[in-house]
Amino acid sequence: MKKEIRVCIAIPTFNSAHYISELLAYVTKQSVHRIYVLDDASTDNTVAICQKFSQVKVIAGDKNLGPTRNRNRILTEDIGDILVFLDDDMRWRRGDIVATARRHFTKADLGALGFAVFDTSDKEIWFGNERESNPLFFWAERPFIKPLPPHKRNISYLPVQWLLEGAFAVRGELFREIGGFDKHFKRYQEGPDLCRRIRMRGYDIGYTHDTSLTHTKPLSVFRPSHAGRYLRSGVKWHMRYPRKLKE
Repeated sequence: MKKEIRVCIAIPTFNSAHYISELLAYVTKQSVHRIYVLDDASTDNTVAICQKFSQVKVIAGDKNLGPTRNRNRILTEDIGDILVFLDDDMRWRRGDIVATARRHFTKADLGALGFAVFDTSDKEIWFGNERESNPLFFWAERPFIKPLPPHKRNISYLPVQWLLEGAFAVRGELFREIGGFDKHFKRYQEGPDLCRRIRMRGYDIGYTHDTSLTHTKPLSVFRPSHAGRYLRSGVKWHMRYPRKLKE
């Protein structure tokens, strides 16, 4: 009898008491191996709300680590064969996250898979995933990056170079082998960096419309007050990867 692929879901969160229960109500209905909430020392009652869901293991932090290091706290847990990361404000649109992950990861050379993400105005959040932009100049290039047209939203699998870290799946063993996200990228470029390291190991990165979600509170996107942090992350990326990876 063929062994079923074990899928785990990890939800990093911080002060999401007003909205995280909606996502938990969805994921707890899925056939998964484990569900984790990684709380980054919330100051509201997020932890208490999450603990009401018996299927969820809440990993409560006593110190705020920031998005990258908070996600990496999952490395000490049983993460199964496939680990799905979902931001706490993601909302299901269509498709089956678990079935989609299991189906696509039968492809032996697939390292990570991103799910289609839309904003609340039904615009696909498409940050040029098809190619690896230089972070130092990305925001200058962004106005020229065209989102996928509606007629391409039925694409089951699209090879890409990097993913948004808010809604994607990765091979559990591979994620552990490469040490998870690089803590030196505290907020920006951690997703592209993770994908680059996965690709350097010979794996592919994919993007699918089989499952899609809505990003209701995109707090992690670039803001002018984060310009310095974004620039520092871009410089680190440029110094680490001065050349494009040969395909």
